[in-house]
Amino acid sequence: LHWYSIQQPLQQANTIDRRLNDWNLSHVDTALKLAKNGDIIAIHEAGELSNNFRFYNKRNNLYAYVGIVLMEKGVPMVYFAGGNKENPNQPLQRDSLKHYIYPNHVVNFGIYRFDMNRKQVAQLEKSVRDAYKNELPFDPQFNLEDDSLMYNTEFVYKMYRQVLADSITNFTTSD
Repeated sequence: LHWYSIQQPLQQANTIDRRLNDWNLSHVDTALKLAKNGDIIAIHEAGELSNNFRFYNKRNNLYAYVGIVLMEKGVPMVYFAGGNKENPNQPLQRDSLKHYIYPNHVVNFGIYRFDMNRKQVAQLEKSVRDAYKNELPFDPQFNLEDDSLMYNTEFVYKMYRQVLADSITNFTTSD
């Protein structure tokens, strides 16, 4: 799904216009209805940092950040690893899907779903919740070798790799 303003140059996009645009809001509502446990949510936020990060993706540079959706009392929540200059080792974060994709700060988003059985979804959910409970810190050095800290895409990749090891062996870390 893409926001209405994606056709406009990013530096000129008016966040108030995006936020009040009925077309954008209907996509948020649709995403809230479609989201399921274990979905991957990918976003591109307005801003220079997100613009820079999205070009590291060699297959699809529409998105800069990803998270994992888990349902909590019927509400889709997104778990993601994110840090900043003020808090480089921020622990794993959790936010509602509605806020995570809301058009006041997100330019576009996509929802992806692996074909998983109930046991795999439950295993993924447990791993994500354990990482959140244990306050897994963000990895500002982007080191794939150390699992005691993780950056955004590393967190998502490694959570799914635990569950779908045989199914995602064709992904390399550069993918």
